[in-house]
Amino acid sequence: MILRDITLRGFTMPYEPEAFETWNAHCSQWLRDDKLVFPHTVIDGGLAAVPRALVDQLNGRFRGTALVKLS
Repeated sequence: MILRDITLRGFTMPYEPEAFETWNAHCSQWLRDDKLVFPHTVIDGGLAAVPRALVDQLNGRFRGTALVKLS
């Protein structure tokens, strides 16, 4: 970023409240079209698997979100 003089600025809805509906429309369509994907790992094992899943998540074993299947 420094070598290419790139500026990174965060964006939150309180600064642009009129963009909320536009964002929702675009984001919803991207999700339906699989153009926007959130990486996740599903772990079977119920509540007993939660501590191990948390430790693995904190250690970087999973990319994205770790979801523990409870039933």
